[in-house]
Amino acid sequence: ETGTGGVTSFSRGKEDVFGIEAVDLGTISKIKIGHDNSGIGPGWFLEKVTIEDNKGLKIEFPCNQWFAKDEADKKIERELVANGIPGPDVLSYRIIVVTGSKRGSGTDAAVSITIGGTKNKLDNHRLDNDPQNFQRGRVDVFSLLTLDLGDINYVTIGHDGKGIGAGWYLDKIFIVNEVSKKRWLFPCDRWLAKDEDDGAIVRTLTPGDGSRTTYTIKVKTGKEKGAGTDANVFIQLVGEKKTTEKIVLKYSFTNNNKFEDNNLDEFAVDSEDVGLLKKIIIGHDDVGVGASWLLDYVEIINQANGEVLKFPCGKWFSKSSGDGKIERELFCYCLL
Repeated sequence: ETGTGGVTSFSRGKEDVFGIEAVDLGTISKIKIGHDNSGIGPGWFLEKVTIEDNKGLKIEFPCNQWFAKDEADKKIERELVANGIPGPDVLSYRIIVVTGSKRGSGTDAAVSITIGGTKNKLDNHRLDNDPQNFQRGRVDVFSLLTLDLGDINYVTIGHDGKGIGAGWYLDKIFIVNEVSKKRWLFPCDRWLAKDEDDGAIVRTLTPGDGSRTTYTIKVKTGKEKGAGTDANVFIQLVGEKKTTEKIVLKYSFTNNNKFEDNNLDEFAVDSEDVGLLKKIIIGHDDVGVGASWLLDYVEIINQANGEVLKFPCGKWFSKSSGDGKIERELFCYCLL
């Protein structure tokens, strides 16, 4: 439709009015709006959308965000909810996508997801909020406002196969209803690649064991000279429900050479949900030249419930300095 502004529709500071004929949709609780990113200067800042029906009922959809590939979260399409507040039929969800740590696991292709529930279906939703989405070993978290999906029966996830090295090794997906806190785990552990496995780049997944979770573990090495270590670092999570075995932190998706001076290394760890974390045990095996290590802190995110805990340290793990310990118990304080 052509708005009141004609060819100058959507210019800075303008209010454009459009007429649309449609069947009666009832009370509108959500809209999807975006642009095709074509033309010179396609970036657009949308303040709000107001919809008025032929009975004079007005519903406002606040936005105040950029629709631009080079601004903020880079999105050019958004879902807006009435009055900016999720109503009884519009809920907030968190989608957590864990890429595998095999060599070549990451992808730069465009990834989309369909979520099927007992009440509603979210169809072909693009997952994109960071240039580094879906890189090897990475945990990506997406926020979503959509109609109440009910119990989630399946997800279909895939990519467009475009770009160099489009093949993707997907480990798993979590979906969390932020209102009820109910969560669903969808294991995959397969390639979505034309030249791997069965050649499929789209897969449909069904819920698995909901007692498991993925922990994002951030380890900050001290900034003093010689603070880094080449030893094998391990961690053990002690929760109110259970305690994990010692887990060796092998693949950092932020640094090729992990635990170097002033590094912040991030690891994805799959585990049974241990409940509220009470403490961690962290240390190394003292193997290699320059095994001594200065640990600043550890931060842990339980991706199933969004809990963020920080474990301060600020001590050496060294047999030749300080108290000689290479393993320590650390206690936390809650960040979220």
